[in-house]
Amino acid sequence: MNLRKHRLAGLLLACTLLLGLLPAAALAADLGDLQNVTLSDGVLSWDPFRSYDTYQLRVRTPDGIETDWGLAFAAFSPGEQFSIDVRSDLADANYRPGLYHLRLAASTDFTDRSNPWEADYYYPGPRPELSFADVPDDAYCHDAVLWAAAGGITGGTDETHFSPNAPCTRAQAVTFLWRAAGSPAPEAGAPAFADVPDDAYYRDAVLWAAANGVTGGTDAAHFSPNAPCTRAQIVTLLWRADSAPNGAAANPFTDVPNDAYYAAPVLWAVANGVTTGTGADVFSPDAPCTRGQIVTFLYRCRAD
Repeated sequence: MNLRKHRLAGLLLACTLLLGLLPAAALAADLGDLQNVTLSDGVLSWDPFRSYDTYQLRVRTPDGIETDWGLAFAAFSPGEQFSIDVRSDLADANYRPGLYHLRLAASTDFTDRSNPWEADYYYPGPRPELSFADVPDDAYCHDAVLWAAAGGITGGTDETHFSPNAPCTRAQAVTFLWRAAGSPAPEAGAPAFADVPDDAYYRDAVLWAAANGVTGGTDAAHFSPNAPCTRAQIVTLLWRADSAPNGAAANPFTDVPNDAYYAAPVLWAVANGVTTGTGADVFSPDAPCTRGQIVTFLYRCRAD
C-alpha cells in the first residue's frame, strides 16, 4: 500500500563487466549462499562465491518504496571482497536521510535466492538514538513512533516526550502524510485557504493534499488546521493517498453508514490491517485520533 505511486528506476551497477564477454555458464551457475557480509560506514561488503557472480540488492526507502539494484562483478582475485558504497550511491541519487532496509541476495534473474542477508541502514549515518519516556518498549505504537521519528515524519513534542495520547490536528495529520510521501513541492494553482498562512509549517502539506485530492477544506475557504482529526478522517486521508483502493464487501459496523463519505475507507483500512474497530461492531468514526494512533496507521500502510 505505498502512498507514492511513481516507481523509482533501479540503479544498475557494473564493475568492469561487459555482457558480451560474460560466459553463459556463469549466468546459469548456482551462486550459493552469501558469505561474510558486513556493513560499515555505509559500505556493504561480502565474500564472492565464484567469479562472475551476480547479486540483487533490494533497497526499501523510508517512504516505503522498494527498488532493486542489479549488481554484477567480473573475475576476482583470491581473498578479494565485493563491495558497494551504499551511502555514496544514495547521496548521488539524492535520496533523503532516514532509515533504509537493505536485502542482499545471490541472483541470476533478479529473483531472491536462498538465505538473503538483511539489515537496516540509517542514511547518512550514524542512526540517532531515539527514545521517548512516554513510549515504553511494549507500547502498541512503539515501533511506529521510532519509525516516524527516524524517517523525519514527526518528532516528539519535546526532546524526551512524544505525547502519544494527545489528539492529532488536521494540520499535523496531513503533514505526517506529506512527509511520508517525500515532502513534494506543492503544485502551482493548488487551492488556498484563508486559515493556512504562508509561513505555517503545514502550508505545503495542506496544498499538496488539496491538490492531490487527499483532503479538501472544511468549507470552500477554510481548512481548520487546528481541529482534531477524527478516526474517520484519518482513514479517509490514507485511503485517498493510496488512490482509493477497494475495501471489504461487507460492513460489520453499526456506526458506519454505507453512504458515509468514510465508509469505503473504513472497510479498506480494516481489510488491510491498518486499524480495526473500537468494538466488535463499532468503529467510532467521530472519535479524535491520537498522535500514537495516527503514526501507527501510517506505519502499517507503509510497511505493507
